[in-house]
Amino acid sequence: MLSSCAWVATGGGEGAYFSEEFEGKELKLVEWAGDHEKKIEAHDLSSNVFHSGKQSEHIRIVYGNKGARYDYWRIKDLQPITLTPGMMLEISAWVKADRPMDIRVSWAVKGGKKSGVITGGRYSGNGAWEEIRLGNIEEQAFSQAEAAQVDVSQGLAMTVIGFNLYGFSEKQNIDLYVDEIRIYTRIPLEIEGINREKSRIARMLSADGTKKYAEDFEELYEQLDDAKKILAETPDGATERVAAQKLLKDIFGRYKRMKMRLALAVLE
Repeated sequence: MLSSCAWVATGGGEGAYFSEEFEGKELKLVEWAGDHEKKIEAHDLSSNVFHSGKQSEHIRIVYGNKGARYDYWRIKDLQPITLTPGMMLEISAWVKADRPMDIRVSWAVKGGKKSGVITGGRYSGNGAWEEIRLGNIEEQAFSQAEAAQVDVSQGLAMTVIGFNLYGFSEKQNIDLYVDEIRIYTRIPLEIEGINREKSRIARMLSADGTKKYAEDFEELYEQLDDAKKILAETPDGATERVAAQKLLKDIFGRYKRMKMRLALAVLE
């Protein structure tokens, strides 16, 4: 299911820490927080409404007129994921509802009491299936901790992942469907993208006036291979691995800028 120390290849693809397709018999969402008056009319696995596979998880809620009008639902039995700089952690989910919602992530200092919440991946509430995403989770968590002058020497962990429903009115019925939740690092996707474009970059470098960029791309490819090797040989959290993750994030940014400059040179 979920690894607190390293990502694994799961049904969600390479680089996935967690993947839930809702194809079993067990409900995966439970109430997290919220003080609004409500009644749960149904909570089941729907074989009639789903984004992929054969099922999704469905919750029908009737809200009353008391409370602050927010309602959090979290993924059940999710183990903490250690956050390390440069890991490019992202969450995605397919959702369908008739009210707006977003993703909420709770992080905490390991062995401590300090914590924070990250919000993103807003769903419009238009009643259609949409994929919502929340990215750069570790970067946002460390940024919040730094702003709050929190000691992070013991490390940070993502502890709770959930969905927040809001914008509902008194006695309103809401049907929420959730499918295909994934927690993953974008690193393999970014590496795959660079490798996939190598032949196109090579053709562009053969054009007049572009050969001066060849050495820069060659150096970048070498750094990419070195960092990939370190990731393959070191556990999550190791000093060498964190350094490689930071280097890869820098490589991905440089690659995009280099590719843009090369494309402009080809057009000249």
